[in-house]
Amino acid sequence: MAQTEMVQWHRQSTPLVTLDDIMGLTAHRSTLTDMDIRILEALLRYNFMTAAQASRLWEAPLRTMDHRLKRLFQWGLVNRGPLPRAGQGGRELVYALSRRGFDVLRRLENPLAVDWTDDWQPKSETGSRRLSILHELGRNEVCIAIAETAAARGKPIVDWEGSREGGQKFVSLGSSQEWHRIYPDAVLILPNMQPLFVEYERSGRDSKFQKKIRTFRTYLVSNQWQSRYPREPWVVYAVPAGTGTQGVLGGSYGGMIAQAGMMGARNYLLLDEEAWTQGTWLATRGDGSVVNFWDAIGL
Repeated sequence: MAQTEMVQWHRQSTPLVTLDDIMGLTAHRSTLTDMDIRILEALLRYNFMTAAQASRLWEAPLRTMDHRLKRLFQWGLVNRGPLPRAGQGGRELVYALSRRGFDVLRRLENPLAVDWTDDWQPKSETGSRRLSILHELGRNEVCIAIAETAAARGKPIVDWEGSREGGQKFVSLGSSQEWHRIYPDAVLILPNMQPLFVEYERSGRDSKFQKKIRTFRTYLVSNQWQSRYPREPWVVYAVPAGTGTQGVLGGSYGGMIAQAGMMGARNYLLLDEEAWTQGTWLATRGDGSVVNFWDAIGL
């Protein structure tokens, strides 16, 4: 694999402070703040984040979030690597939780860190492919834009679950009794407890999209969602402009709309890039009709 396709991670091999210092167990000024903990928890849940995304997520000055992330790097709690800055030249740093950062969350008895103790691996060791990171950062952009607009409408998002949290294994209720798995890229919980399964599609691969439509339809039609959510989820498919990283015409926005209709997609809303970047918030249902995203989800 070409070197340019991988993100070169930087790790702090000699952290400036001890874990006892960070946890406030010694008389030391370098102690975690509530915001530091929120950043670490977000990286555990969403895998990657930039300072600009953190600034938007917590409505804090970019300089403040940049300083906090650099300090967490100096303490060895996060790893970081450079990504080309799209359309602007230069590079942007992307951050991921380190093993040491995970250990801190486990000491703090974060429920996810406790549950994932046996099999969690740093994304900087297992997920260094540039396209994979860009996919997850793009997913973040969609989720943050939805959260920002929901808050501006006076109905803030209740929670944002990462892919591992939102993953489920279920048995179809048909005669085959077949096991299925769903792993939404994210799950956003609305104030009325309606879940939005957010899928971010950069590749444009037709077969992948068709498989997801079938699996999500099976999940919804069989009412398997009732074991976890009080309301039936919407599946929100966010499609960047163009034909995707694999250049598949059928994977473009128009192609995916046609496929969703043919596959009988249930509770599907497709967003093109202008919806979340320009704030048009026009969405297309699985049947091809164009609606206002917020009216469709009842928010």
